Amino acid sequence: MKISPVNVSKELKAVKDEMIEWRDHKELVLHELQRMNSNIEKLFDGYIETQKELSSIKTRSAILGTMAGFSVSLLMVIIDWVRK
Repeated sequence: MKISPVNVSKELKAVKDEMIEWRDHKELVLHELQRMNSNIEKLFDGYIETQKELSSIKTRSAILGTMAGFSVSLLMVIIDWVRK
């Protein structure tokens, strides 16, 4: 194949078109990665919030269980005291 300005011009245009396609593809991939990253961050924030709520619920249930046990014990002592 002979080297001519027309052949060189065609090759340069083909390379330029390929570079443009690669740049567009790279931008699409980066945009998708950013979108996925923001979704992961939202999920992680929701997970942290759920963990905080779960900890709060566990604490409340422990306190309420203790209070219920104390109330039942106190009631039994009062009933026993009234019977005597």
